[in-house]
Amino acid sequence: MVGEVDYIDVSLHKMSKRQNEKDSTFNLDTLPRNAALFHGAGSDIISNTLKWMMLYLVKYPEYQNKLRDKIKQTIGLNRQPENVNRQEMPFTMAFIYETLRFSSIVALNLLRRPTEDTKVGGYSIPKDSLVVFNFWSVQIHVIIR
Repeated sequence: MVGEVDYIDVSLHKMSKRQNEKDSTFNLDTLPRNAALFHGAGSDIISNTLKWMMLYLVKYPEYQNKLRDKIKQTIGLNRQPENVNRQEMPFTMAFIYETLRFSSIVALNLLRRPTEDTKVGGYSIPKDSLVVFNFWSVQIHVIIR
């Protein structure tokens, strides 16, 4: 495989290599569903992250001013930021990381299915049952403080 590769390319490649495997997870039934889930999850995460950042910037305007000044100083107003600028803006990166750490960006994880009967924390989870991880219940203690 040469050039740019993405989830769909890799899945199609794996399907062609595993076409004789009876229980392969790489098949035309799961590919469209997974691609749609990945797209939706990625879009939702970006949107929620930006909402939380805006909330914190409104609540703490002193950070808004400091971030704006650092961006103007490092990047200016006439060009797009580049990945290398991240190293030049530790305060901005710290703000982003703290938003991700402190906020409940994603309430629930994608649906999962165990490939065999499993036990987690004393609970039995049968093979092929749908499982959802509730991140919000784990993170809510941080937000309430």
